[in-house]
Amino acid sequence: MGVRVLSGMTAASVALALPAVGLAAAPMIDPHGAVTASRGPVLDPLPAPRTTHVFVGPRRIGTHTSVLVRFRQPMTTGYSGDERAIEALEISGPSRPVCIGSRRILLGAAPAGTMMRHRLRPRWLGGRWCTGLYRGRLTYQVEPACGPGPIRAMPAAPTPIACPMFIMAPRTIATFHFRVTAR
Repeated sequence: MGVRVLSGMTAASVALALPAVGLAAAPMIDPHGAVTASRGPVLDPLPAPRTTHVFVGPRRIGTHTSVLVRFRQPMTTGYSGDERAIEALEISGPSRPVCIGSRRILLGAAPAGTMMRHRLRPRWLGGRWCTGLYRGRLTYQVEPACGPGPIRAMPAAPTPIACPMFIMAPRTIATFHFRVTAR
C-alpha cells in the first residue's frame, strides 16, 4: 500500500515518520509523490486547521451596505521558512450582471489570536450586492514561498535548485452567511 506525501516532505522525513504509523520498510518515492511501503495510512504533515467563529454585521444589509466580517485568527499566517500560509475570505451569492456574485479576498499575515476585521464594501468589490443569500467561508492554505526564477544553493553554484513543488488544497476554517434585502 502506498503512502502519499502531501506537503513537501522529503524521503528522510517520511522515513522518520514511517515507524510511528507502523511501517518498517524504507520509503521509495515515485514521480507522482507516492511513497511505497508495506502498509499504512496517508501521512499529512500539517495538523488539521483550528476553527473559529465568524461574526457578520450589520443585521440588516442593503444592496449598497458595507458588510463587516470579524473573527479571531486561529493560526499564524504569513511567511515561515520556505512556506507561506494564506487565509482567504470566499463569498458567493446571487449572480446577475450588475451585482457582485462571487469573490475571493486574500487576507494579510497575522499572528494566531489576533482579532481580524475585514469590511466588504460593494463599490470596492465592483458593484452592489444582489438581493438574496450570500454564503461565505474562511479558508487556510500553505504554498511554497519562492520568488521568481530558480533558487541557487550557493552564490557560485552552477546548477539552480528548483522551488519545492507542493500545494495544499484550501481547507475551510469557518463558514458564514448573510442575507441582502432591498431597502
